[in-house]
Amino acid sequence: MLSFPVTILIFGLGSGVVPAEESEEERLVVPQLKLSYRITQAPVSGFVRVPKGGQVGSSSFRRPNFSELGITRAQVPEFGISGRMSGAHGFYLSYKEIRLGASGVLTSPLISQSVQFPAGEPLKSDLSFTLIRLGYSYALDLYQDEEEGESVLLTLRFGALYLRSDIQIEGREGREVDRNYGQSNLELGFMLRWQMSKKFAVYTDASYFPVYQSHHGHPGRLALEIGADYTFYETPVFKLGLEIGVGYESIQFLDDQDVPNRIELRLGPSLTVGLSLSF
Repeated sequence: MLSFPVTILIFGLGSGVVPAEESEEERLVVPQLKLSYRITQAPVSGFVRVPKGGQVGSSSFRRPNFSELGITRAQVPEFGISGRMSGAHGFYLSYKEIRLGASGVLTSPLISQSVQFPAGEPLKSDLSFTLIRLGYSYALDLYQDEEEGESVLLTLRFGALYLRSDIQIEGREGREVDRNYGQSNLELGFMLRWQMSKKFAVYTDASYFPVYQSHHGHPGRLALEIGADYTFYETPVFKLGLEIGVGYESIQFLDDQDVPNRIELRLGPSLTVGLSLSF
């Protein structure tokens, strides 16, 4: 039995890691198809900057921030599906909406989308950031002990993300900000999963969108999570599992206007709880 697996992650086949090919399909602990629903609770920080046509003076610098809008926490649902197409080759798809809505009172004057809000004005905000991820995955079988039900699996991911941003801020006397746009980028990621027994596993998951791309009209994103899952019900056809994890997520966007649209959204440290159905 492997008491404490120590893995050096080398992105390449020259490291001696064995790809999970068709002939080893039964050795993989990843199910053919997995459906999941997760809820994340996290404190929120950051800001959204909304100019008008990139004009100088049409937007306050790094404002409004979430705290002055009364936004301090988020509850984020996420739906996911993943599976193997054949052998080591698989796919993943996920959808989540980060919905931030609250009321706050300005302590200093604000300019956003060329609209001037005076100090002391109450604001009502409705911000939505929708994330859709789709991509290809490749599984590497690092260790297997069939008798003990123990294994270590590294799954590499390459895909794309679409970020839809909807920003609405309302004040008095018809003063309001209304802006929406969508951006996309490429994604790199991995999951390292240690199946400690037939029912219990721990994992590390990371996703990365190159942050430097956020300065060229594409979103930058970093997400990290460490967690565990437990299979609490199993039949010959399907499995039901419970997942719990802690993590951190950062989303950035900056376009190339003279005065840019800009988003900085940070969620964390976060707590995620979810259910999964595997076939």
